[in-house]
Amino acid sequence: MMEQEKVERAARERAAHDPVSVCGHHCAHCKFTTWCGGCRSGFNICSFATISEDGVCPQVKCAQERGLYGCCDCPELEGCKKGYYGVENEYVCKATALFIHRHGAACYTQTLERAMAAGVKYPEDYDARGSVDKALELLEQHSV
Repeated sequence: MMEQEKVERAARERAAHDPVSVCGHHCAHCKFTTWCGGCRSGFNICSFATISEDGVCPQVKCAQERGLYGCCDCPELEGCKKGYYGVENEYVCKATALFIHRHGAACYTQTLERAMAAGVKYPEDYDARGSVDKALELLEQHSV
């Protein structure tokens, strides 16, 4: 597949799926957006998917096995250490899943856009807070 075809396919896949990923990342603001269709699509290049044996992110695999739409629906979310949730210095993903659990995906999208309009960098500024709780507080500060 030619590079331009990959970019076009990724755009079609993203447009056809929910931009809020299973783990809580927001595909519309991901650094892989140009080449990735998102984890809900058949054209996924999430970093955890690409390093997993079966090409499926641990969060996606777990949610599928449990019949969940996303990690935000999991009763074990707060203590979870799978995939992104177990990586030291990566707090945004779990914080966003917790935010979605509390406020819903639509509020998350609006809140993230509001925070970015105020100059908050996604995901860097959330991870720089040093903990899931502090990253969640940053989201809450911009909550709609």
